[in-house]
Amino acid sequence: NTDGNQYRAVLMSLTQYDSERIKRLAKYLKISAWYLEEKADSVVYFVQMGNSKGPIKIGVSGEKSLAGRISSLRTGSPHEITLLGTMPGSRYIERTLHRTFKKYRMNGEWFEASDTLRSFIVLYIIK
Repeated sequence: NTDGNQYRAVLMSLTQYDSERIKRLAKYLKISAWYLEEKADSVVYFVQMGNSKGPIKIGVSGEKSLAGRISSLRTGSPHEITLLGTMPGSRYIERTLHRTFKKYRMNGEWFEASDTLRSFIVLYIIK
């Protein structure tokens, strides 16, 4: 089933965050790597609505509830929702990302698909 595959993909992505990637990510976000290594109790996800220019949502969810969260976003959206990737996280990390990309905020947790945000996702986020 798709939800089970999505959950397994998230678990695989979280194991791919080696200490070097975590250090680079923490430096970019201007936070201690400790928040990513020890305090991460959830996953931060990046989904995009519509095509590659569509808005990107930065959200947080428990690992086991991510598939359900994405499913509800898809149900409530008139456009296709694509999971771009995940990273270890928490509400604190989600808020940090929202502050980091605040100039691209459209509404709530949705952000313009700017070159800066898209580059961040390509460089730091595991698909």
